[in-house]
Amino acid sequence: MDEMGNARWAHRLSHLADLEASFDELGEQVSFWAEALRAALRLMQMRLQEAGQHLSAARRLLAAADPAPPLDRMLAFYAYARDRALLMGSGGWVSIPTPFLQGADGRLRRILLAHRSLDAAQHIEAGDSEGASAVLLELLQTSADAYYRAYWHLGLSVCAANLTGTAAAIRHLEVAGLHACSVEHPLGRCRLAARLAVLYRHYGDEGAGASWNTSLSGLACPEATKEAFRTRSRLLFRQLQEHNRLVLV
Repeated sequence: MDEMGNARWAHRLSHLADLEASFDELGEQVSFWAEALRAALRLMQMRLQEAGQHLSAARRLLAAADPAPPLDRMLAFYAYARDRALLMGSGGWVSIPTPFLQGADGRLRRILLAHRSLDAAQHIEAGDSEGASAVLLELLQTSADAYYRAYWHLGLSVCAANLTGTAAAIRHLEVAGLHACSVEHPLGRCRLAARLAVLYRHYGDEGAGASWNTSLSGLACPEATKEAFRTRSRLLFRQLQEHNRLVLV
């Protein structure tokens, strides 16, 4: 799949939010990007063993195609691998300095933002809320995109709960909710609504949690997609309840 085809596929995924149809659309393609995107979809669906199989195939194709693979492909592979490792509770650490973002655009910039967000997630998982907050506050200076800003404020909410208490955490959730309402594509709104519902519940605001669950149920996307993100959010809730840590994926 070339970059133009990748962009068209990603646009349809974002606006139709049909994970299984997007998987089927990749058909029998044999390429690094096809396998990487299959892995990404299975990660969204919490089908972690299948995601690992597609990541292994992507790694083989990456190595076979070029002894010095393009930076965007190499970093995309490691981003999906880190996502899977965090979901399985064993994250590797490949930190991306924030200043590196300044010279990047397009797909490479999105991949770098994903890596830096995973840095914050791994700080939280390691019990370093101050380190995670520093990363997230840096990231807020790099993008005006409503989805990213909502996502980063979710992380800051958990950090605030660890460092200063629930009141500050709720304030970050409120900001995240405002940004979430500005996200145009259903896939992003689905992911954010599921996380907001869980975090409000964790902080004891059942009313707000129920409201975001209602918002999720009303989104124009397949029920299977909503359930996939509910499953991811239940993992988040269980981790918060047991360890007060967050997987920001």
